[in-house]
Amino acid sequence: PTTPNMGQGAAMAIEDAIVLARCLSGYPDPVAAFRVYERLRSARMAKVTSISRYYGVMGQWKNPGAAWLRNKLLRLGSGKAAMKGYLNFVRYDPQRISLNAG
Repeated sequence: PTTPNMGQGAAMAIEDAIVLARCLSGYPDPVAAFRVYERLRSARMAKVTSISRYYGVMGQWKNPGAAWLRNKLLRLGSGKAAMKGYLNFVRYDPQRISLNAG
């Protein structure tokens, strides 16, 4: 499960439901459908979980120097490049991924 630091739990559950429904309707064998589902979801879920955990750890830094560095990096990283990365992340469309994609 992902930590709550990105607020993506509900979004991931909705994406999961869409992909699972597509897999179950696209494959008559439920075992095959679940294998495809797992293959399609594992990389994205690992990425979300990792980023969320990273933000959670950084958000709890108590050392004044580390907290200063975190705040500075967050301010510097809130520009166009960060926005582009964020938009790529939230524009993920589970209805458009190919069930045959590897």
